Amino acid sequence: MVKSAERVATLITVLAGSSKGLLFSELEHQLDLPKSSLHALLDTLVATKMVSCEKESKRYRLGPLVWEAAMAFSRNLQLVPIAVPHLDRLRTTLGETVQMAILDGSDIVYIAKSESQRPIQLVSAVGSRLPAHATGLGKALLACLPGERLQDLYPNSEALVPLSPNTIRSGDALRRDLGETRARGYAIDAGECTPGLYCIATPVLGMDHKALAAISVSVPESRLTPEEQSHLASELIKEAHALSRKLGALNPSSWTSS
Repeated sequence: MVKSAERVATLITVLAGSSKGLLFSELEHQLDLPKSSLHALLDTLVATKMVSCEKESKRYRLGPLVWEAAMAFSRNLQLVPIAVPHLDRLRTTLGETVQMAILDGSDIVYIAKSESQRPIQLVSAVGSRLPAHATGLGKALLACLPGERLQDLYPNSEALVPLSPNTIRSGDALRRDLGETRARGYAIDAGECTPGLYCIATPVLGMDHKALAAISVSVPESRLTPEEQSHLASELIKEAHALSRKLGALNPSSWTSS
């Protein structure tokens, strides 16, 4: 074993067992490390956000990077098996293809799919990646982000890559669309990724009420009437809320007021 890696693992384990955090002296006692080595180790982990240190109390706690890694682990290993029955139920109820994706920077990555028997051409497949701004799934996930994060991802002056003639082309237009998404309760991809194909999508929240993923239903424009859109959205939201509650979200609609 690599000694430095072993020390990191031991330190993370010790911090994970303390709800109020630990002082340097407490860590020194539990880890039995020289002060200089422990200082260097903590400085490195604080700089990489694996550990945080409160300025007033001087207590060390697990940092945001550990939380992000834990959420990714939970999402990747547990989310899909839990979600698949919900996707399959939607496919059976609606007779249309249902997909699930997660957000990775300014892209989405497809992690699950339940295909209908109706012929439909999708450019997506499990494991594939598309720009978030050009998809219903992506817009449902982006609508859950705080404004400053959106600004970082999509500066006002930056032109967005089009995937079709209908793709949103600017950060300003995207933010307006996301506002409409929150007010509506679901996102719409009106041929913005694939001409002639509509997708309706809504996020799935976890226990911290942050979006873990989004689910969508895809339908050709020729089959989509206003009444059908309303029906698809209603069923999609109902299933997304049921899945969100199963994952610990007490208020699956909280993202609409973000």
